[in-house]
Amino acid sequence: MPKLSFKISSALIAISMAASPVLAQSMNIEVDQSTSLRLPSDASGIVVGNPGVADVIVHEPRVLLFIGKSVGTSSVLVVGKGGRKLYSGTIRVSSAPAGRGVVTIQRGAALSTAICESRCVQVGTPEDSAEEAQKAYNAARARATFTSGK
Repeated sequence: MPKLSFKISSALIAISMAASPVLAQSMNIEVDQSTSLRLPSDASGIVVGNPGVADVIVHEPRVLLFIGKSVGTSSVLVVGKGGRKLYSGTIRVSSAPAGRGVVTIQRGAALSTAICESRCVQVGTPEDSAEEAQKAYNAARARATFTSGK
């Protein structure tokens, strides 16, 4: 009987190795950031549940790039040959952590935007008024002129 049990065990191991498991995991990404995922075999179809929150790009047949577009969650399903599931998971997109990134400054009714690390630098955004956008442009130009020595 030991030979029969060894043959059954070997057959079960071979079957389990041949059937690659479905990757099922959640991913956390920040808005405007990306991450990659390597698949066990080539992808032939991708479904993004909420394309307003996340996007998926096929970089190579077995490498996907996930991009956070807006705060929220989205399901993602990736299938391979014959409709076999390769990945099924949830993408959670969050804003940048506090203390890093974009800061909105309000002076009376006027709003302006700055990017802050060790120092804050005023930037223009589509929501800014023409006057605020011009101020941001002038500040960036002055900084570039000063740092280049011209």
